[in-house]
Amino acid sequence: MPRSTDQPVAGSEFPPLSLCEDLGREAGKGNIQFRLWFDDRGVVLIAEHTAFRVHASFLSRHSPVFKELFTVPPAPNGERIGGCRVFHTSDSAEDLNYLLQLTYDAPCLLRPINPSGDTAKPSFAMISALMRLGHKYEFFTLVDDAARYLETYYTTNSDVWEQLRDGKQDAPFTFSDNPAADAIDAVDIARLTGRYAMLPVASLSTNAASSIPSTSWKV
Repeated sequence: MPRSTDQPVAGSEFPPLSLCEDLGREAGKGNIQFRLWFDDRGVVLIAEHTAFRVHASFLSRHSPVFKELFTVPPAPNGERIGGCRVFHTSDSAEDLNYLLQLTYDAPCLLRPINPSGDTAKPSFAMISALMRLGHKYEFFTLVDDAARYLETYYTTNSDVWEQLRDGKQDAPFTFSDNPAADAIDAVDIARLTGRYAMLPVASLSTNAASSIPSTSWKV
């Protein structure tokens, strides 16, 4: 089972505290934090100041990018934590956590779109992370699943859009406290992933959201 903590941990299953502090100083972020840390050996991914110990074989099944990365022979004196190879990423820790959690626990975190609203909705931040990192690492199934949420809201159906815009129909996800920024992010995601059908409504939403109090857009 994975372990998750927001504080450095010393022990046989975790890197020594002194190593955590060294890594933290190198990153300029303070002490390393640990999330999604599996007890059995694997690889360690580090994003910002957060480390994840995960299974190379499992990620390789889902991502051609990770598969290629993990097949590169390690350097003789390459960085290791607890005997595991270490890979530093340029991703945010929050985004990488969303991607890894969804890869391991998809049924728990990303449910089918349910118009009745009787199940918990994913956040826009989660959907955004899945679209961007899913595209980067070629998790195509996750990208498709996440895209359905955005395409349901940033729809090509003008009647449905009017219902969503006026609050007469719920969005399939929850917005952040800055819906204008969410809309701008949606425009960028649409261009990045080639989901161009979302662009007209997403572009309109950047102006609409900036002129409407955020509480009107919370769902």
